[in-house]
Amino acid sequence: MANEFLHPRYTAVMDVAPSTAPVSPFAQQQPGHNGDLGHPGDDIWNTFEDYLVTCPDFDPVLSPDTSGQSRPPAAIDGNERSSVPCQQPSRPVSLLDTDGPTTAQALGMTADIDTSLMLLFQLNGEGKFSFNKLTSLSVDQEKVPLYFTLAQPSVFTDSREESGPDLPLGEQARLNLESVFSVEVGRRLLALYDEYVAPQYPIFALSNPLDPTNSPPYLLAAVYAIVQPFIPLDEILFIERAYDTPPYAQLSRISLKAMLAELHAPQLPLIQALLLIVLRPPTTDHVSEVAWKWCLFGTLIAAAQTLGLHQNPRTWRIPEWQISQRRRISWLLYATDKWLACAFGKAPLLTADNWLVNSLSESDSFDAGVDPDNWIYLLSFSHLTSILSRSLQKLFSLRALDTLISDTLATSALIQEFQTELVAWRSQLPDVQDVVDQHKNTLALQTMCKLGDACLMIQLSRANIRPYLAAAKTPDGSNRNADDYNHVRSQSRTALREVVNFIEALDLDHANIFVPIWGQHTVSCLYHTLLLMALTSNTLVDAVEWTNDFQRAYGELRTKSRLIKALRFAYFRIGSIFWKGLVNVFRLEPHILEAFETTRLNVGSSWR
Repeated sequence: MANEFLHPRYTAVMDVAPSTAPVSPFAQQQPGHNGDLGHPGDDIWNTFEDYLVTCPDFDPVLSPDTSGQSRPPAAIDGNERSSVPCQQPSRPVSLLDTDGPTTAQALGMTADIDTSLMLLFQLNGEGKFSFNKLTSLSVDQEKVPLYFTLAQPSVFTDSREESGPDLPLGEQARLNLESVFSVEVGRRLLALYDEYVAPQYPIFALSNPLDPTNSPPYLLAAVYAIVQPFIPLDEILFIERAYDTPPYAQLSRISLKAMLAELHAPQLPLIQALLLIVLRPPTTDHVSEVAWKWCLFGTLIAAAQTLGLHQNPRTWRIPEWQISQRRRISWLLYATDKWLACAFGKAPLLTADNWLVNSLSESDSFDAGVDPDNWIYLLSFSHLTSILSRSLQKLFSLRALDTLISDTLATSALIQEFQTELVAWRSQLPDVQDVVDQHKNTLALQTMCKLGDACLMIQLSRANIRPYLAAAKTPDGSNRNADDYNHVRSQSRTALREVVNFIEALDLDHANIFVPIWGQHTVSCLYHTLLLMALTSNTLVDAVEWTNDFQRAYGELRTKSRLIKALRFAYFRIGSIFWKGLVNVFRLEPHILEAFETTRLNVGSSWR
């Protein structure tokens, strides 16, 4: 059992039952040497044959015996092969993501090579069939056949050179990284990552941990960058780096220069690095970087599909720790797609139809290094993400908007549905308030769950009031459904006050947790929604109540943004309106202006 996790080159391949399937006649033909195909000037066929078979770098299929000697496919006896790999239950697992330098690229059902054709390949005992620098690997045939193409790095040499001159790959990139952070410092930075980021984003596995001496430099650079805010929490680094500015630019260049070359043949470390780059909040507090992050995330999703991360690896013939790791990464990409799309105001890139891992399970914690208390919150956040995904589809997709923008009843029914789901979700959250150590250990994931809950409450409030605001633009529209409109505004006030209470409850402990970029936008969304509700009040009494709520929330933001970095983007964003002066930005009804004049907020000319 222990051998199943070793590299296949160093493991004796188990005996395979003789195949009774007839050998395809095509397997006996060599391109360019078939008399039916030969013709004068067929050099292109000879070149193709040299590439696939006779190149000196040919990496033959391993013989399924214990001698360790390798033979080309033609030398393997037919009894050692099977044209139907699913008849080989004893075939050992393949180290898909750690199988040397090869790149594993998933083959889709509509690709040029039909998977039904690949079922006829004369696979060896490992489920592989090799050409020269390309190998086909079967990982799953229980329902839909799934194959990967394993490519040697040299296949993409020319393409990588086209990415740009003097790309600092390999050892040069490592030297560049170690000139910024030594190996010893790198180990301390990795410890900070394990403590402050990994519980929320368990993209690594204990069986293949990060190492500052041999992990890809571009991945290490991404990890080092995301933990820079936590350096003061390490007593050694806090002193050593006290006078140093965080080297974000240098670390980003190391990661992004490598990305240009690695995208030609992406591997799992590239996916991990890109995800961390996308999640890391902008260095500048008042800049959103929406365009850059969303474009980079699109690239990340394309690379992830290349590696087959849109598939569910549950039944694949790979080690259990790789199955769990792939499922965790797949779900994190799915979840990030939903939360980023919501925060950035974009249409999600992924759908459940074509992204199979859209929730976590208990077994996905295997080899993740996440303690059980935190895993409970990850499962809760997974459930919350599913609610968000459905709400984005039913309330905010372009087709849904086309109907709901003028249908208050349909909108109200959907809002009620999601509010009921949220109430049920909250009732299942673990209660650790009375256990101090457990509370501190899970504080980051508790906060992410509450922040996600706040995000949904804000968006549901927005969706609920939307058709009424649209109707107000029509003649006499403001007089229609007045009671319903007031009821919706009352519901929104209750929900938004809960979110404000969440902001008020933040303290110094929350300054030391990782908050991804979507969290900053969620806080900003709260204050703009409060302002929207105040500016759309129909009466002075309602306007005064909303402006008081806004002033209370804005005061909390102004004070706590000095301590909690995740709040600063919202402070700069909403503060710019009052810096400019409210009357210089919006068209205000007299009763709205009167309500704001009772506050200490700048309504008139800008603060200069």
